[in-house]
Amino acid sequence: MRAEGRFKAFRDPARMIAPFPSLTNVSIARILEPAGAEEPIGYEEDYFDVAANKMRGSLLDRFNQSKFIHSSYRELFDYHPSAIKSGLGYAAPPFSTYIESMTDLVMFKRKLRGSNDPVYFVYCGATDTLAHLGGDRMLRSFMAKLDDLVADIIREGQGQGQVRVTIFSDHGNEYRKYKRSGYEGSVATRGVPA
Repeated sequence: MRAEGRFKAFRDPARMIAPFPSLTNVSIARILEPAGAEEPIGYEEDYFDVAANKMRGSLLDRFNQSKFIHSSYRELFDYHPSAIKSGLGYAAPPFSTYIESMTDLVMFKRKLRGSNDPVYFVYCGATDTLAHLGGDRMLRSFMAKLDDLVADIIREGQGQGQVRVTIFSDHGNEYRKYKRSGYEGSVATRGVPA
């Protein structure tokens, strides 16, 4: 999108290597450690507790604000959509997903305008949902609107001092076609038991 003239207010994006499956809770907590984020209890809301030898958490925990927001890195965010709102993105994809992402833009701009804090954190998980359920076109449309919003925020804040915006992600998405990977030279093809 930078090649198309978008995100001009930013330096070139840095490359990153993300684990698969992505470990959102672990990654974002580590990124936000300087802001006070604590190490998460598990790698996701539901996880295997090795010490207890059982699963912890449940789908219901995801809809419990006190567990989902207030006991995790999420409580650092000035804007974080509720678990229920995030879940609505899956109701009738891809359109519900796109509507969810657009309401995120409206909500965090509204909350930002009402804030006097020198640092403002926004979480937008809709980009992930859009990437998976809406595809490249919808994701690009959202990102273009996000770029417009950021440009407005920077323009509005110029008279009040320096405005610095950082966008980060714990992982990305790639829209290349999948292809098989050969095992030539691997342990299995050299006659060594796997």
